[in-house]
Amino acid sequence: MNEYIQNIHPKSIEKKHEDLCRLVEKYPDNIPIEEASDFLGIDRTKLRELVQTGNFCAGYGMKGGTLYNGYSRVNTFAFYNFCTNNAFFRQGTESGRTLNV
Repeated sequence: MNEYIQNIHPKSIEKKHEDLCRLVEKYPDNIPIEEASDFLGIDRTKLRELVQTGNFCAGYGMKGGTLYNGYSRVNTFAFYNFCTNNAFFRQGTESGRTLNV
């Protein structure tokens, strides 16, 4: 764990960041909707709907119709940046180490 994070964040935030890092390591390309919704603490169906309608910045997808199936994907890199307020691009700054979650 980063020394900066250990010195200023409560244990619950440290744990959440560790959970996020494990999720990113386990799913390097796309995080399943079920895993992303569990991490965020929201309903799976609602997250899938947000992704399919383009209302979740870390996901992409398409609603199904009568002749085709829909799909939903949560991009790992975009999800990490969403949860950490783009910390990847601001390494070394205090504001780049906070969690949205």
